[in-house]
Amino acid sequence: MRSLLLTLGMLLLLPAWAGAESLLCPGGVISTGDRLFEVLEKCGEPTLRDRRTQGENIRVVEEWYIKVRGHERIFLFENGKLVKIILNP
Repeated sequence: MRSLLLTLGMLLLLPAWAGAESLLCPGGVISTGDRLFEVLEKCGEPTLRDRRTQGENIRVVEEWYIKVRGHERIFLFENGKLVKIILNP
């Protein structure tokens, strides 16, 4: 019973975590600031990757599209670190 309540409590907090730039993937929770390899390890291989450089200081920007819990998400990385998670409508 206690584990059921704990699980239900965690499920209720998922929307709050998503708004706080965190997401529960099959392999664990990822958050802004995580490195590319951590997101890959926890959320799996993206269906699409887009990589480009921007700015005078050569900032590397990547967009990964990954389906998590039935919804496609866009993961935005700058210089190898996760900066934003977007629900792709």
